[in-house]
Amino acid sequence: MGSTIISLTMYPSVNYIVKEKYFGTAFGILQSISNIGSSIGPLIIGDILDSGIDKPPKERINHFYTMHFYLLILSFIGTLFAIIMNILDYNNKHIMNKVI
Repeated sequence: MGSTIISLTMYPSVNYIVKEKYFGTAFGILQSISNIGSSIGPLIIGDILDSGIDKPPKERINHFYTMHFYLLILSFIGTLFAIIMNILDYNNKHIMNKVI
């Protein structure tokens, strides 16, 4: 779900930030970053969960808490970047938040 929300907000904003002749490059970079995140994220989660595979079930639950904490940190980082991007947009002519 988070991936869908990011896609719905990031891809349209490229039109407002990047000059038209650089659209292909901008979308390529955006897609590359998205693919890197989609491939590394599950590996990190798998590593967190696999580190507790040989422990008893009562201790294994701590690894699920660690996984949720990892996802929570990623959500906070994404929110922080969104806030910074909106502050920068507010100071620079409201390009992304402009009503057309």
